[in-house]
Amino acid sequence: MRKRTIRMEKHLAEAGFPRGVGVPSAVVLALTLLLAAACVLLLDPPSAEPVPGVVTQSQERFVEATAHALAKTVAESVMDLRFGVTQSGNAQGRAPEDLLDSLGEVYPRWRGMALMRSSTGQLLAARGEPLPFAALDSGSMKEASVRPVASAGKGVVMVATVPVPAGSEQRVLVAFTDLVNSEIPLDPGLGQSVSVVTDDGRLLDSRGPAPTVDARVSQGLIGKAATESAVGRAGSVNLVVKTGSGPDGVRETALVAAYAPLTVTGLAGAWKLSLVSMAQVPVQGGTQTGRHPATVVTLVVAAFFGFVLVRRTVVGPVHRLRNGALAVASGAGAPTVRGSGVREVRRIAAAFEWFSRPAGARQRPRWWVPSARLVIVVAAATTLAWSCSVLVVAGGSAPTVPELVVRERGMEVSRIADTVRRSLNGAVADLKLLVRSKGREDAASVLPLMERLMARESRYRSIYVVDPAGRIGVRAGRPPLRAEERPPSGEGVRQHNTAGSLPVIFAYAKLPDSGHGIVAELDVEHLSQLLHQRAGRVRIVDPGFRTIADTEGYLAFHALSGESLRRSAGEALAGRSRAEIGRSRGGESVIASAAIGAPGPAAALRWSVVSEQKTTTLGLPENELNRRNLAAGLIGLVIALLNFGWHEFIVVRQLRRTATLAERLASGDLVSGIHPVRQDQIGTITFCLEICRKTASESEHRKELARREN
Repeated sequence: MRKRTIRMEKHLAEAGFPRGVGVPSAVVLALTLLLAAACVLLLDPPSAEPVPGVVTQSQERFVEATAHALAKTVAESVMDLRFGVTQSGNAQGRAPEDLLDSLGEVYPRWRGMALMRSSTGQLLAARGEPLPFAALDSGSMKEASVRPVASAGKGVVMVATVPVPAGSEQRVLVAFTDLVNSEIPLDPGLGQSVSVVTDDGRLLDSRGPAPTVDARVSQGLIGKAATESAVGRAGSVNLVVKTGSGPDGVRETALVAAYAPLTVTGLAGAWKLSLVSMAQVPVQGGTQTGRHPATVVTLVVAAFFGFVLVRRTVVGPVHRLRNGALAVASGAGAPTVRGSGVREVRRIAAAFEWFSRPAGARQRPRWWVPSARLVIVVAAATTLAWSCSVLVVAGGSAPTVPELVVRERGMEVSRIADTVRRSLNGAVADLKLLVRSKGREDAASVLPLMERLMARESRYRSIYVVDPAGRIGVRAGRPPLRAEERPPSGEGVRQHNTAGSLPVIFAYAKLPDSGHGIVAELDVEHLSQLLHQRAGRVRIVDPGFRTIADTEGYLAFHALSGESLRRSAGEALAGRSRAEIGRSRGGESVIASAAIGAPGPAAALRWSVVSEQKTTTLGLPENELNRRNLAAGLIGLVIALLNFGWHEFIVVRQLRRTATLAERLASGDLVSGIHPVRQDQIGTITFCLEICRKTASESEHRKELARREN
């Protein structure tokens, strides 16, 4: 009966998974070697491109933002004319010359205007330069439309037509202006130019210097860009050309053509053009560097070191202990239970010796050997140390930023400042037109116009009439934020407060022949949206360096921190816009600033636009390599944690538990049962301890029966 029980227990013990303890170390070794293979590619620096990616991205953002701004300007300009000529009391009953003078004074960008009869085409009045009447047809006289016209000596002009109701007689207002004006900031260092082209690449208008390369080369690149833009795509193409030879060899220049479709929606008329920005970028030197064999070899050595260490001190001894435990549990003599390995294995082996050897022949345990947990920690620490070294390299190296990139960032900030300036000046122009439209009528009669202006423009949060004491009368939009106080003495745009939860910015214009005026509070969120066309963090600050708008979450009027940022903003206000590498929060950054200056009433605010972007986020090859190092280091960190965690829960804790049970059994506790937790080698060893306990308990029971019989 006893032998049958032993055979059954032995069969259950051998039912465990024979290689369960060795699985974690084998899987970790395989994962680490896969990481080493990936590092051969990940840590191979990308080849140096002729044009830095950050410059290409900057050109693409510039042309997209410019195309969007031009299209929006076209639509808004036509809407301004419609707003000005369709109000009762403005178009009807007024002389044609007075109507044109009123519109021309409020919106001086229109180079020429004319009022005509729709039915006969008779000219009633004209103002400014002669109009290109050849662009008109019978269809354009009946609805609001805008058409691009290539005019000799004038580039591309947009010709707008707006029907003017005047009782029983239908009239039409015709006006034209430049499509691309000279206010667009261009980088002279890059020889940058902006061109308007047709879908087939025909050049209609251009601003900026022509490329200093063969005209056929530049025209071919423009044609390729126009073809891509014609299908609604925006992007860039570049071409490297030879520009001469020097002591260092052949000189090369990269032509970068960024393109975007120029589409005006909501208006009739043929409008299928593209905007192409051309820049000449010096070809960057540098060749592809070799791989990092030392880093890969170190990882492979660390992987095999950890694998061999765990196998020789934990997995191998557990396998041998299992075989010896099965021999002891089966009663096959008194085999030697080898006690090599970590401390827990030796403790369990000592317990089996208690059953298999006489007391005098038992080996004396050596307790100075390392524990299983210490071995696993050392094995995981090798991969962890490699990961930390790679992460330190990824986070500690600052890229070398080309001067070209810094200059480009300065031009981007100048363009942002120009966009904000036009928006602020447009608010004053809207109020001028509004007060001129009503003439000497009652102040309350402007309410319909204010409501229409609110519905048309997103830059306003509220528009209202104030009396000479500052009390608010009729209003449109949200409740005013501005306190009731005496209005300013002259028209323009003002900053109302320098403290509080929200900046209050407003435009003001007086109603003629009365003490009343009209105030339009600007939406700060709209100003912030004007800043989102660029990368990095961009802020508008007032003369006290207090934040007015920001592309990130901020507290209103929060002071600009950082000596480099404050110095850059101060120099911009002094008329010395600059871009440089400086220190800001989080490390080294590209810092640029530009003042929101003349022309126009926005210059009175003395605001400046300040931009900062960490050099580590720029599209440079060094940053790409650092990101790859970061990815490799993080993967190595995960493998190291997996190595420790898997062994801790699968091996270490089971060994420690089994060693405690074995010592309790060896101390004479034959009553408490011993049960395995997992079906693996350690579980088999635990089964064997239970068999030994039952055998010893039966032996003690028989001895007790024999003693009682005697």
